[in-house]
Amino acid sequence: MATPSKLRAFYAFSFLKNLQFFGALAVPFYLYRLNFNYGRMFILEAIFSVAMMLLEIPAGVVANKWSRKVSLFLGLFFLTLGFFAFGVFWAFWILVVGEVVCALGMTFVTGADKVFLYEFLAAKSLGGEAPKIFSRYEAAGTVGCFLAFPLGSLFAGSGILPYEVVLGLVFVFTVVAMALSGVALFGVKESYAAPTDGDFLRHGVEGFFIIFRKNSLRNFGLDYAAISVLTFFMFWFYQSLLAREGVPVS
Repeated sequence: MATPSKLRAFYAFSFLKNLQFFGALAVPFYLYRLNFNYGRMFILEAIFSVAMMLLEIPAGVVANKWSRKVSLFLGLFFLTLGFFAFGVFWAFWILVVGEVVCALGMTFVTGADKVFLYEFLAAKSLGGEAPKIFSRYEAAGTVGCFLAFPLGSLFAGSGILPYEVVLGLVFVFTVVAMALSGVALFGVKESYAAPTDGDFLRHGVEGFFIIFRKNSLRNFGLDYAAISVLTFFMFWFYQSLLAREGVPVS
């Protein structure tokens, strides 16, 4: 039966798209490669966050109207472009465009991958196993992060190449991993039928306001937001604190 091999393709996709070798080097990248201050660094990150918020619903229309797979491949294409820009360019305004392109890529991928997997399971009569399979899917992505973050740091601290060069190369390596994640899903056939009602924007807006009408969804959203804020606060400051204390990047 082909289903187990196709599930491994989903797991490989999750693993590869999370091989983000720059993860533990984001702050040194801005401070030591680009010579940006914290103001410029957080302007770029704010642009990314606002762009994601504005593009989330329009990008979701692509997955609903054309297909989940089209949305995923578009997302990977834009992510590779954005990360490549960070790996090779230095100009602030080019990186502003890079942040918007990365945000667009993220919005094409987030959500579409889960729906793609769920519809695949439903078509194979595996809906009852969805919790277990989704857990494995997320675990594969987490393993990717756990491997990529320290590998990027070890490479940066190895001295094989100049530090500033490596801080760009980790983005290029991430581009390769993103491209390979698309290859992993290439042979998976999509189980998808376009909805008859094409008013996708209205559905998106209605779905947004449902969050405020349902106590369980509202509480989940608030918890998720609070945890995300605390997590990213630590992410953006621990690297500078370690550098200030003289901890080697490796």
